Amino acid sequence: MDFVHRKRITGNLEQLVNETSYERLVRTIDKLDENRDVIPEALLSKWKERPNLGFTPKELCFKFYLDIQRRGPQAFQLLINCLKDSGHPDLARALDPTLSIVEEPIEVPLEYYSDEGDHYVFLNKEWRSDECNKDREALQDLFQGQGFLTYEEGKAKLEDVSSLMVIVFSLYLDGSQQMENYWLHSKFNDFDLHRKPKILISFLYSTNMGKYGRVKEETAKMVARNYEDVLHVKIYVDAKKRGSSPVVSEEVSHFISVFASDRTTHLEEKLLQLQQLYNDKGLHPITTLDSRFRKLYRIQKQS
Repeated sequence: MDFVHRKRITGNLEQLVNETSYERLVRTIDKLDENRDVIPEALLSKWKERPNLGFTPKELCFKFYLDIQRRGPQAFQLLINCLKDSGHPDLARALDPTLSIVEEPIEVPLEYYSDEGDHYVFLNKEWRSDECNKDREALQDLFQGQGFLTYEEGKAKLEDVSSLMVIVFSLYLDGSQQMENYWLHSKFNDFDLHRKPKILISFLYSTNMGKYGRVKEETAKMVARNYEDVLHVKIYVDAKKRGSSPVVSEEVSHFISVFASDRTTHLEEKLLQLQQLYNDKGLHPITTLDSRFRKLYRIQKQS
């Protein structure tokens, strides 16, 4: 690789390491350099094996960018092309400021109620408690009734998935981050799910609603650059109102009432309706993490 190109990589190394989705990028290199004109098979195999060796995501990216600087003069252009194709346009522009990338919104009607494609839902079952069991069952019935297929890891082929909605349940500030990160950092970054709409809905339960004062501050610190095709919604459930009887929570009941009505309403409008309903009922507002999802997908009704 030419000196000037190596200098660009080292000069932007912190951003590259922090914002690269490692496995997605490696899969893209495998695809674009299928004849192994730039990256030899031995090095590609090493890159694929490293995630199994206990390295952190940042360590994987750091080693990758050191390795690729040692390749030939074509390696830099391959890297630029792979960053563009793997959903890292900001990183591609950081390495080549003259690069022009026009990103047209993807024509995906996020109504999720059409018969086109196979739309899947996954409801996390790691946390089993009277606080959430009835909510989980009610949501399962809702989405199955609307034609969603149940996603089971290892059974459904990701290349056949048109969209994926994941719903996780946990105590607030007690395990939710780990479950969310599994989907955000690992599963959602799979090559076969790239540029397909993915929804992550977290139902967070607490008996102390005062804790929620920290939600906005914590959310603001989360970086969503790598989650361009993910819409992440957090819904807070006041478990204290439930009492001892295992019934569907008020928050989930309102969620079902909004999502079960008017099957032609787009997802964006449903979230706005749900937010308004929570406000009217005095419930804690939902939080939607900022990402490029709305820019890439047309989720508002077109006039």
